[in-house]
Amino acid sequence: MCLKILKILDKYKPNIIAIEKMNVSRNMSAVRILCKAIDTAYYYSILNNIFYYEIQASEWRSILGMQGKNRKRDDYKALSVEYVRNKLKIEVTDDEADSFCIGMAYIQKFSN
Repeated sequence: MCLKILKILDKYKPNIIAIEKMNVSRNMSAVRILCKAIDTAYYYSILNNIFYYEIQASEWRSILGMQGKNRKRDDYKALSVEYVRNKLKIEVTDDEADSFCIGMAYIQKFSN
């Protein structure tokens, strides 16, 4: 997984990496895997002098107008897919939609 992340970063050569902050989970296996993925992007940014930014899920959702009371994970995933469909006119998976949304929230937050 880490090698695939590095290959993607090398291919697209971003000048900014915006990533969602990891929330503590009871599933330690998932935490370990996410830590490796996040660390791969973080160290890539250090080695390549790329700006790295972490954002809470609640913050990027709030910036994009998705934050609400009593919403569950599946509700937020559906909102992300809908947001990308409406804004970018493309169909993506829920994880891809979250990634697009993180990037769009970063742009909105810092373009003002």
